[in-house]
Amino acid sequence: CYCHVTMHVVHRDLKLDNLLLDGDDNVLLADFGFAEYVGPASKKLKLLCGSPHYSAPEIFAQQEYVGSQADIWSLGVLLYTMLAGRFPFQSNSMEALGKKVMRGRPDKPLSASDAALDLVSGMLVVRGDQRLTTEQVCAHRWLTSSAKLPPVEAAGESETPWDEAVAARLQEMGCPVELIKHHVTHDSRNHVTAAYEILLRQPAGQPATPSA
Repeated sequence: CYCHVTMHVVHRDLKLDNLLLDGDDNVLLADFGFAEYVGPASKKLKLLCGSPHYSAPEIFAQQEYVGSQADIWSLGVLLYTMLAGRFPFQSNSMEALGKKVMRGRPDKPLSASDAALDLVSGMLVVRGDQRLTTEQVCAHRWLTSSAKLPPVEAAGESETPWDEAVAARLQEMGCPVELIKHHVTHDSRNHVTAAYEILLRQPAGQPATPSA
């Protein structure tokens, strides 16, 4: 809300990789490399940018777009992914991914509360002018409800599997295999294991982006 409504700035590369946590578990938004000041009138933009799995239908259609509307779509993908543990639209082919996104029907139904489903479905609308606005998202009952949520149950111990191919890719980025193996086998939580798990979960054929 602050970026869109107060500062009139759109991010244009909203994704899980650009969400950081500080020492007090506050969420920080990173990488404003594609950010643009659009003014109160929300001028239309032409630069096609962002990360494919989070890109709005109008980006795939190579149309001029309203930055805040494209950001809302990306936030919808981000929220779906956090709730489901998978992207709503997946494909090894960019062309096939674009077709799925422009149809606007996620690969699998999202299993979540009614309020969460209402929010996500309102953000993942193919037509940008019919999506929830930033103000509507910020005021949505799923975000503003004072009802106490049930505690999240621990899923139990689950070791991160060792993958030689992933380790080799990280080694190419300059991270020693011995260091990677040490942190993965000791279940460390740092930039090395974060990069390792991103690559481990990355759809086949997608170029590597994390840097250890």
